Amino acid sequence: MKNLLLTLFAVSAVFLAGCNRATEDPEGEAKVYVVDQQGRPIQNALVAFTSPVNVPNGLEVYKLTNIDGSAFVKWDYNIYVDVRVTKGGYSGCTAINLVPGETREKELILYPFGETGNGCP
Repeated sequence: MKNLLLTLFAVSAVFLAGCNRATEDPEGEAKVYVVDQQGRPIQNALVAFTSPVNVPNGLEVYKLTNIDGSAFVKWDYNIYVDVRVTKGGYSGCTAINLVPGETREKELILYPFGETGNGCP
């Protein structure tokens, strides 16, 4: 009986030890720093991270910028992400290629609605 219990314990330890391997793909991170035309960070701006419509494993995340003007999103797949930022009467747009295991950062300047140069269609 004692040998049977020791054998079962040894076998279960071998199988459970094999389950602890990290098999996940690393996440990619896209980080946007939102600033005004003078380069000052904009807090509480609404940032929309969206992928194109017909992309499998797509993305649609909305965040508010932190005190340093930053907002980020993490994702497991290689994908292009459209970034649209709005606050009050100001907006700005850009695109980021999100790559697993990498951090991509961009600075985005807000301009008044309708002004050319804000990157928005």
